[in-house]
Amino acid sequence: MKQVLFLILSLALTFLAHAQKGLPGIDEISFDLKYCGGAIYKHTKKVYLDPPSYSSEIELSISHRTYGKRKWERENNCPVPSINFCFSQYGDDLGNAFSFYPGIEWAILRKAKLNWTFKVGGGIGIASDSWIREDTLNNYLGSKLNNFTSIQTAVNYPIHKNLELQVGGRMSHMSNGAFRTPNFGINLFSGYLGVNYYPQAQKKRIVSKPVKKEKRSYTIGLRSGFALNEQGTPNGALHPIYSQSVFLGTTLLKKHRIFIGTDINYNTKALSAFQYSLINDNLDWSATNSSVFAGAELLYGRVGLPFQIGVYTKKIRNQDAVWYQKFGFQYYIYKNDKTWLRRFFVGSLLKSNKINADYIEFCAGVMF
Repeated sequence: MKQVLFLILSLALTFLAHAQKGLPGIDEISFDLKYCGGAIYKHTKKVYLDPPSYSSEIELSISHRTYGKRKWERENNCPVPSINFCFSQYGDDLGNAFSFYPGIEWAILRKAKLNWTFKVGGGIGIASDSWIREDTLNNYLGSKLNNFTSIQTAVNYPIHKNLELQVGGRMSHMSNGAFRTPNFGINLFSGYLGVNYYPQAQKKRIVSKPVKKEKRSYTIGLRSGFALNEQGTPNGALHPIYSQSVFLGTTLLKKHRIFIGTDINYNTKALSAFQYSLINDNLDWSATNSSVFAGAELLYGRVGLPFQIGVYTKKIRNQDAVWYQKFGFQYYIYKNDKTWLRRFFVGSLLKSNKINADYIEFCAGVMF
């Protein structure tokens, strides 16, 4: 799971790298605690065990509350980065899990006495139970080390100068991105109740934004990816998948980025299956697909959150999927708009088809 570990390392840098004019002080920190209760959604008939009627999560977050004193805070409407620790209780048959993930929260609606927020994050999850040959009924997770993703929205209401009540709903997902099979994943939908504690109370936000107009810039980017995917048999051989992307990007709302491009993928897992089936054809070409895609990337300091949707222009032999999506994290090691090489980044992307994960891809790229 080197890809997942690298993803967590990149995300952990969020809390340190974003504050380019200093780390947050105690007056910009809050400690948030929430209890989540709900049910696991059985999204496929291929899982053998029925989920319990009730599952829960307890989450502790350390959040950097931004108030607009830095330029990037004002340009992004004062987002809230956080480090999160989550304990999931899935039930007697499915076990428990502990997860660590960085996240980012944005305000959808901000009023004097009410805030409506949206939060997303991803990191590492360690499950107590997974598929083993001695217990083949539990086929939700193929490994104990997994990716953990959380998407949530809440309404926050201050009840004291140091306390804020939060009520909301969320979806958490745990899987290993088909690195090890079986891997159908656990999707927990829940409602939650929590409190946010501000050691030195909340402050007023600076709402003014820079008025200086910035010239729209365009970049040409190259991204190379590498993934490992298991052949159908659990604990079977791991096959590399190689990808190459070329894209054109431009700025969105001064700070973020939109892009279009093309992907080419070479899948040795498919190649191995074709060779085993004694297919008489150009197998390298049969194991290659291509696509065109469009996407957007939210930029937060040196950390980017890219999302893209692609449509296949050439399919792998016997492939049914027409489109796919990728979502992940990128860390910009080098940034300089005054040189011919503007960006150098590394990251990790989860490629999926609808709700089914295909693989987790480690990537590196440049922009000119």
